[in-house]
Amino acid sequence: GNANGEAKVNGVDGDAAHHAPLSAASAASQELPQWLASPAVVEARAAAKDVRADLTPQIGSSFDHAMVVHRGKRGLEEVRPNPYAGPALPESYRKVLDVHSSVRLLDQPEVSVEEEVARLNMRHLQSHEEFGTAKFAKQWQLEARSVDMAVATYVKKRMQTETRGDGSSLGPVQRVMQSWFNDVCDGIKAEQHLCAVLPPFQEFQRQNAGQKLSPSEMGERYRLLRQAIMDMQDVRCSKYGRNVYGPIMLLLPPEKLAVLVMHPVLAAVLAFPRGARFLSIALRVGEAVEAELHVQADASGVMSPSRRKVAAAVKERSPAKVNRLFRMINGPVTWDDKLRVQVGAGLISILLERAKVDVNADGAASWGRRSPDATVTRAPAFEHDNGQSVRRKPESAEYGRVLASSALRAIIDQGHDFASALNPALLPMLVRPLPWTAHGVGGYLRTRIDLMRTHGDGGQLGALKVAGPRLEPVLRALDVLSQTSWLISLPILAVVQRAWKDDMVLAALPPQNDTPMPEWAQAMSGPDRADQRPWADLDTEERDQRLRLARDLRKLKQHNRDLHSLRCDLINKMHVANEMAQYQNGFYFPHNLDFRGRAYPVPPHLNHLGSDLCRGLLRYGHGKPLGERGLFWLKVHLANLFGVNKLSLADRARWTEDRIKRVVLAGRDPLHPDHRQFWLEAEEPWQALATCMELAAALDSPVPEAYVSSLPVHQDGSCNGLQHYAALGRDEIGGAQVNLVPGDKPSDPYTTVCKRVIIKVEEDAANPASPHQAVAKLLTNKVARKVVKQTVMTTVYGVTFIGARDQIKNRLHEAYGDAGSKELTEDQVFEAAGYLARLTLTSVGDIFVGARRTMDWLTASARIVAGTGRAVRWVTPLGLPVVQPYRRGGHVVIKTVLQEVRMSVSEDAPIHKMRQRTAFPPNFVHSLDSTHLMMTAAAFARTGRTFAGVHDSYWTHACDVEDLAKVLREQFVELYSMPVLEDLKRQFEMDYKVSLPPLPPKGNLDLNVVKNSPYFFS
Repeated sequence: GNANGEAKVNGVDGDAAHHAPLSAASAASQELPQWLASPAVVEARAAAKDVRADLTPQIGSSFDHAMVVHRGKRGLEEVRPNPYAGPALPESYRKVLDVHSSVRLLDQPEVSVEEEVARLNMRHLQSHEEFGTAKFAKQWQLEARSVDMAVATYVKKRMQTETRGDGSSLGPVQRVMQSWFNDVCDGIKAEQHLCAVLPPFQEFQRQNAGQKLSPSEMGERYRLLRQAIMDMQDVRCSKYGRNVYGPIMLLLPPEKLAVLVMHPVLAAVLAFPRGARFLSIALRVGEAVEAELHVQADASGVMSPSRRKVAAAVKERSPAKVNRLFRMINGPVTWDDKLRVQVGAGLISILLERAKVDVNADGAASWGRRSPDATVTRAPAFEHDNGQSVRRKPESAEYGRVLASSALRAIIDQGHDFASALNPALLPMLVRPLPWTAHGVGGYLRTRIDLMRTHGDGGQLGALKVAGPRLEPVLRALDVLSQTSWLISLPILAVVQRAWKDDMVLAALPPQNDTPMPEWAQAMSGPDRADQRPWADLDTEERDQRLRLARDLRKLKQHNRDLHSLRCDLINKMHVANEMAQYQNGFYFPHNLDFRGRAYPVPPHLNHLGSDLCRGLLRYGHGKPLGERGLFWLKVHLANLFGVNKLSLADRARWTEDRIKRVVLAGRDPLHPDHRQFWLEAEEPWQALATCMELAAALDSPVPEAYVSSLPVHQDGSCNGLQHYAALGRDEIGGAQVNLVPGDKPSDPYTTVCKRVIIKVEEDAANPASPHQAVAKLLTNKVARKVVKQTVMTTVYGVTFIGARDQIKNRLHEAYGDAGSKELTEDQVFEAAGYLARLTLTSVGDIFVGARRTMDWLTASARIVAGTGRAVRWVTPLGLPVVQPYRRGGHVVIKTVLQEVRMSVSEDAPIHKMRQRTAFPPNFVHSLDSTHLMMTAAAFARTGRTFAGVHDSYWTHACDVEDLAKVLREQFVELYSMPVLEDLKRQFEMDYKVSLPPLPPKGNLDLNVVKNSPYFFS
């Protein structure tokens, strides 16, 4: 200690060490008056006096007509009305709800919110600070509206899906089929047993007894049976036509046959409520079985255009198209409509016999929970009207119909009603969210949301319930994040609206129209494609060219599909922004957790975890005067958004000062051709524009230091996953690389790794004996920080070699492949990506030795724990229980030409040991970074200041950046002053009764130096 008894940190007095990260701002604030009087600022202010664009947005329905979306074809434009705007739902939503749904919250008999709260026994809402106000009533109505919108959207999609004959793909119908699956499989197995004893097949059974047939062997067996099928087609069928369909029944496993019959039958009866024609369904089932056999019998591995068409037809789930293509390839086959109907009828008869639903004593459908003393019986799920009556001639039997029973329809309808209300597209809240008190209790007023997104994992839910009061620190931190107030930035909204209306393709805004098809693409996909020369007449070069053009055409079509998705996504964001722009008193984002403990806003589409556009549209609900230091941090923030974050803090601020005239002009008239180019150069252009506007407004005020700013200013971790690993292992070398140790300038681990990779590439390129010389020469002067950054960042989160290769391949493709300079072919890009992936992963391991040791220990421990057959679980330092949800064997995937189905076979499935092992290190680190964020949120809230966070990015007002910097460093040191790994080892050994390997040796890093490191978060 020093003379005053204060501790020293790295030779710096305690108080000085505490504020060392802020020294650059302090020095800059002393120079602020001189800077404001400098010629550059005076010139910028003078130039901006006559520059002021109209940045008033169109709020409400006046902008809706511009929100047009289409699928790239003229005449298909569709105006998407804002479902959140106006006193009532749009007409298209109300029509659906009026006719098709029993789930409805709006338009109920007129009662006050207070009466409804009492009727629903939600008296805890009466203590809310806004209870009884118009704002509370509006929030109540918006939540009901969100549920009704979700119901209307679901019902509309259900109607469209059932009408086109795909009703069996919907979730509630899948659950009904799942309940039949085992019974139908048993029925098919019994029928196969009866078929197998028929004389024509006994020889086949004898020859293949005990053999597990491969697809090619099944194909050979199919070919051998063709003649037998032809010979028996004229034989009069027995009760179920077993002599005719028997050979077919023996060629496919019962699981596939069950899927092939259940999907067409259910799809048909849902598409035709009065009954689907038996003949049509039987033909469709028979076609599906025929196509499945064709695909399995085709053992050729040679891909030709014809077989590529077959693969495309299989992907389209089009059995009729598959069969047609195989007839073109192989010539006439033995199948005809008679055989298809016999096969389909045989399978349908099993389904009608085996598919049952639960009904009560009065015959009504029994669905969901029921009392223990309820009487439940099993009734047929389908009704079969064979079409024979005294009025009909015998030949009219083809008009027999299959109908869904009333009980089956009721069960499916109830399932749809339940599913439709599960995921309402909730808006931000107009009133402060309810405090979290338990799982499912907190956030919205009338809409239940889960504390944790467990996806139904029973182990995680049970752990949360048992945790009880230990969850209190986590709940309070979530409340801090949920109760931060936000506003829509009206100037940014105005810029986005004008850019969209004028079809300006800038800053990730998609174009309103698709990329037009070139002439060669129209010739390949239009009516003239029939005039193309046959494939057999083409030489090798012509074939390669046609394949290349076909690949380019697929890419162009996919690009246009992506543009459509981007337009729809933008419209969803703008609908929310236009609605929330009306509420200039602030709104809130309720938060909940994922299973690792990371916090996420609940409202979709628009929130501060979203894209650059979402973040640019948002600002805090209240402002604070900048002060001298706040102006400095605004300048640093702008430089960070431009990617200039490897300079010292003072140099970052100076970078902005050197461009202050361009900053001010961009903030005043952002869409002027001479000004917009500046902010569009930023890595985060919309946030950069918002910061330009804030700086321009501050400099326009008489006293810039007194300007009230509500712009969130960020401090981001430096490769945060590696920061946590370095702290766990007290790794001095790794800690220095990720700025746990003070320095004059920020250390950049991505650049460090990149330099190592470049050295190795140059060595290989210069070494004729190296097996990698050729690919190394291709990469000369092509390896940059951006190429390896994502791989370095995700190494600590368990990225595999294949994942790393794909990451690097994407960067090389963008820079040097078809999407860039075209210096490398796609094959060269792939080879180079694999080479660089190996070098990058090796370099990371060489530099971050301590992180690698800790990661290896975590992996080894997870392997031992998973070996007990139980899921890996642990408790974070804040008391949050985490259970990894990875299991296997709980379902079987059945792939057919008609449908790929996941069928549950066990409610208590065993764990997936490999995923439990490989996912544990990244999940554990994620649980620690979430702990750091929540500790910081709670501590900073106690000072009365505003906080928001995005995983490893911490936000506050510009004037409070230094206070947040101090708190987040203190909380990081406090977190890792705990025996985190020791506690984890003790938890595992106590809970699982195992013996784990010793903890890896720790380095000599003094964690207190983090308090003195200006670039730890910056």
